[in-house]
Amino acid sequence: MAKKLAAFFSASGVTKQAAGKLAKQEGEDLFEIKPVQPYTKADPDWTNKKSRSTLEMTGKTISPFATSGGSGYGRSNKGLEPSAAGAKFNPGRMM
Repeated sequence: MAKKLAAFFSASGVTKQAAGKLAKQEGEDLFEIKPVQPYTKADPDWTNKKSRSTLEMTGKTISPFATSGGSGYGRSNKGLEPSAAGAKFNPGRMM
């Protein structure tokens, strides 16, 4: 049987709790993605246009890739675009 992994990032702890519950329910290993510089209490204020979380989510370039070419890359970027408004998407690459 294949191993399962729930990887998460949580600036405030809310996602960490949800990921822990999900991983336990699904029998998954849990892995926390941690920033090099820890977040302060003010950093995840998404209502503040100058907060760290807001600044980190704008003006990004995303370069998607896949390691299995069995079904082709298709229109994956179009499906990803709504989750990264304002980001520039490079063409997807098969590795």
